[in-house]
Amino acid sequence: MINNLLEANETEIVEIMTPRTQTRFLNVEMGVEEMIEHVRAYRHTRVPVFRGHRDNLVGFIHAEDILNLMADGVELSRLSPEDIMHPPVVVPLTKKVDEMFDFFREHSVRAAVCLNEFGGVEGFVTIYDVLTYVFGDISGESRGVHLYQERDLNIYEVPGEMRLTDFNNLTHFGLEDPRMTTIGGVAFRYLDRLPRVGDQVIIEGMSLSILEMDDHRISRIRVAHAVAEEALSELEEEDRAALMSETSRTADMSTVEALSHGADLSSAPVVSDSSQGSSADEVDETIPSVATQRQQGRA
Repeated sequence: MINNLLEANETEIVEIMTPRTQTRFLNVEMGVEEMIEHVRAYRHTRVPVFRGHRDNLVGFIHAEDILNLMADGVELSRLSPEDIMHPPVVVPLTKKVDEMFDFFREHSVRAAVCLNEFGGVEGFVTIYDVLTYVFGDISGESRGVHLYQERDLNIYEVPGEMRLTDFNNLTHFGLEDPRMTTIGGVAFRYLDRLPRVGDQVIIEGMSLSILEMDDHRISRIRVAHAVAEEALSELEEEDRAALMSETSRTADMSTVEALSHGADLSSAPVVSDSSQGSSADEVDETIPSVATQRQQGRA
């Protein structure tokens, strides 16, 4: 926690915010009754409201206000969206995490809009995001633990939008990037082009392979120590399918503690096109491949 407090002085909120692409909005043109139905379905304490387009944010709907209206039996048809909205509070992306404690207290809010220098909405940051960064997840579980699968051989399959901080907390891989905040963003930056399924990039001994795309967005990615990834690629297709079937499971914190670390490789990034084979260095002969181990076992 002490380390987190020290890093909060240098970390910008862009690294902890929820991006707009992962945020649900309400259109101010909706009626109040329709807006309340959406708020109940979203199950969020704060929901942003826009007019015309999502960069034109006009306010927030607070869940507690909705509860009070329903408890008081207010006739919703007589209300307009402006009657139940709170004005948005904005903050620049360069704001430091530790500065947000005073910011939220001074403005008496628990959520703020993160704007870029051109006035566009980049995302949203809440007091929960700040507390989680400093103290860890308040619920006692690591964030994102339900989003990823651990495969054998130090191989993980995760959503492309998973935050680097969450990924490293779960795996202890220590993958860092000076600009990108998600694991998919790291792969995209080193590919330096539109990603395709099957693309692979190797960064500081870590192999990142694109598994699924959602239009232009990396929706699922496999991350592994490069040695483990190459060992997996050496398996026969039948053996690989059997291995994945036997070892695939939803990871919890006990599995994270049991992770081992792969051998050091060159820190220079290596990009592999989906139409070509892996460009990783050959595995050291002192490290027996999984395929060899299986053949010896069969013998």
